[in-house]
Amino acid sequence: MKGLRAKRGYTQKQLGERIGISQVYISRIENGDIDGLTIGKLIRIAKVLKVTPAYFLKKLLKAKEDKDVSNKS
Repeated sequence: MKGLRAKRGYTQKQLGERIGISQVYISRIENGDIDGLTIGKLIRIAKVLKVTPAYFLKKLLKAKEDKDVSNKS
């Protein structure tokens, strides 16, 4: 997500303000902590980042998988 966010020119704070969530929450999502992410928030973030929700979810799940693998190492 960080790459998409940066590509669109948003800081974590700006993105959070745009969709009504905190910068801390954006940071958690970017670090693979997506367990509490709702469909509504996912859709809002995807819309602001100009990607489909399906594409965004795929990216998030890949990042979470990568995080889980590195934590096991």
